[in-house]
Amino acid sequence: MRPPALRRRSPCRDVPMVIRIKVAESEREVDDALWVRHEVFVVEEGKLGGKPLASERIVDRFDAFPGVYNLIAYAGAEPIATLRLVREGVLGLPAEEHFDFSGYREAIARERSGRAVFGSAGMLAVRQAWRGRRDVVRGMFRVAAGVSVTAGITHLLVVVDHHSARMYRRFGFKALAERFWVEAIGSFVVPLAAGVARFHAWAFADSRETGLPSEDRL
Repeated sequence: MRPPALRRRSPCRDVPMVIRIKVAESEREVDDALWVRHEVFVVEEGKLGGKPLASERIVDRFDAFPGVYNLIAYAGAEPIATLRLVREGVLGLPAEEHFDFSGYREAIARERSGRAVFGSAGMLAVRQAWRGRRDVVRGMFRVAAGVSVTAGITHLLVVVDHHSARMYRRFGFKALAERFWVEAIGSFVVPLAAGVARFHAWAFADSRETGLPSEDRL
């Protein structure tokens, strides 16, 4: 069991609590990412059946693949948000389990003469007390953009809850179909895709940074 969520601000009201975002590397960091998924999707939102799992973790087969990057955000020592990136392998991508992206893949292959590497972004989970902090989500996506470029991903595929689709459009993603219901998720979802170059340009449009960070501090 994790301790109760920390307050948004440190004991000194004039000093905001530092939020640290990074790619999970240690066992503890990966475990924290899996726990945040469960806390948000099952406990807070009642999805995936709404019944807490004994393990208090959400894991699928893609988490065991070599091309996976779990981003984790901390407020002090408290894990508050996570996002998963998966670089495609021979067994496909998580987003493709819910939508047929073959038409988009073929169009991009023609455009780039076959030189495209696809990835999937998903498992975005932000704990309830922190969802009003736009800098948390923006910071997560800034790190995701840098990691995508570093991993050699040229295009990202996502299937997201329809309430989140507008946010992804602001990040440069384009909807490929209208929303549809996925029973296993328990929600209407929307498939979207984006070129990583455009996504990266958005992420750093207001920054002088030229590097590709694996960690961000807010």
